[in-house]
Amino acid sequence: MNLFRVLLLSILLPLTQVSLAEDYVDLLNLSGYEEGDIPTHLLGEQITVRQEVKDGKIIKFVSGQASDGKINYNISNLARDFEMIFEFSFRTSMLISFTASDKEAKFGFVWDCWYMQLGNNSSGSYSNIGCNEDLATQTLKIKVEAGSIKTYVNSKFFQSMTLEQPDKVYNELLITGVAKEDKLYTMKVSNLGSSTTPITSPDTTIPTTATLAAEFEKGKQAGIQQCVTDPLSCGLRLTINTAETDGCIANYATNGELHIPCVNVPGAFGKIDTYDVWLQQQSGSFTFDLDLTRIQLK
Repeated sequence: MNLFRVLLLSILLPLTQVSLAEDYVDLLNLSGYEEGDIPTHLLGEQITVRQEVKDGKIIKFVSGQASDGKINYNISNLARDFEMIFEFSFRTSMLISFTASDKEAKFGFVWDCWYMQLGNNSSGSYSNIGCNEDLATQTLKIKVEAGSIKTYVNSKFFQSMTLEQPDKVYNELLITGVAKEDKLYTMKVSNLGSSTTPITSPDTTIPTTATLAAEFEKGKQAGIQQCVTDPLSCGLRLTINTAETDGCIANYATNGELHIPCVNVPGAFGKIDTYDVWLQQQSGSFTFDLDLTRIQLK
């Protein structure tokens, strides 16, 4: 029986670990980018994608283009209780902050190789503990649950703090101070609790030239159709001075017919001939075809 339990655990434990790993969504998600690309889905400034080779594998990461790169990301469907893990190699000072949608409530964590700090809007918990420079990759875990924040540095508990406004959802992530020599490898998040909505994975698809052209043409045609259906919505307005028309006014019908009862055409020897004409609008455009069977000389 003991042997059976051992075998059962050896089967179930890896499955449990896989399930836990699948609960996280990688917000960084650099699979669609090449080295030198700008990760536009992160809505950042002065950041770029770089890569290095470790154990024969290409590892991609985000670095600053200069000394003050920034990531500004809104996490879709984030719950009040969540857990976020960062893996990076930062030799400079970095600020990771979370802000609620009201732009007022926030908390943040300062990562520095000389000191670290966890703080609310108006208070902070300082520490003289710095990063472990012997590690090639550092790990920071931030856990928000039941109105409190717990932080873990390299898998060890670091500091905790009570949120000043625990009823808020802190879904706006801001990272500042990303320098050229810094490397951000992982930025993954998971909601806590079984009843929460899954976090939306970022769309990192880079549109091709053909895709952009197709989307442009689609939008153009939609705009033309809107103007055909409702000319006033496009600022198209036909103004007729009735004093100069002598009662001869063109009329447009909803079936696309345009009746122009008076069209003056210069003839030979300076004579002006007046015609009554009908035109038919081409579908989906502002082009009209003259109905040759309905032309009358007045």
